[in-house]
Amino acid sequence: MKIINNYLNYIQEGYIFSDKTISIDLHKFESGESRKLFIIGVAGSGKTSTGKILAKKYNTEVCSLDSCWDKFLVNNRPNPKKSQNVSQMNKFVYKCFNDIIKDNKCKIVEGVNIMNVCEKESNINSFVMKQPCIIMGRSALFGSLKGAIRNHKRGEENFIMGLIHLGYENLTNFEKSLNEFKKERMSKPNAIVKELKI
Repeated sequence: MKIINNYLNYIQEGYIFSDKTISIDLHKFESGESRKLFIIGVAGSGKTSTGKILAKKYNTEVCSLDSCWDKFLVNNRPNPKKSQNVSQMNKFVYKCFNDIIKDNKCKIVEGVNIMNVCEKESNINSFVMKQPCIIMGRSALFGSLKGAIRNHKRGEENFIMGLIHLGYENLTNFEKSLNEFKKERMSKPNAIVKELKI
């Protein structure tokens, strides 16, 4: 019975079947009331593609928080899993995020790591929870597949290894964080939630 309940929870939480992509308070970004729009979702969910489409629509730029991780890893390649390197990497990413927040330019900010930063930094979480956002609806399983195909086409990693890597990250970390973020953000007073169709 426990196995069946766990399986039903996975289905319900978006691990297997995709949900709708939603916008929360998008009107605030469209009107200029808010200068940032955050796009959040699991790896492979279409954040970057959605960001590019919306950047063109709103005549603004897209900033990928995930590129902060990449910049750090280029300079710290020996063993990024060492706890000292992870701590340094987190500090670097938090600094990148704070720079994005302090920049008064109108920007679309996308990245799977937005959720991770929000979980660890209360001041960033407080800021993001007041901003318009788009929460991608692609499931963890489907996102893993799409992400593995994308990474393989770029020559970044073997398809099977990429699928295993992204599947593990999406199913163990990102989907749970995304669901918690979504619940918290939707519970804010007067939040206007709409299905986003692009």
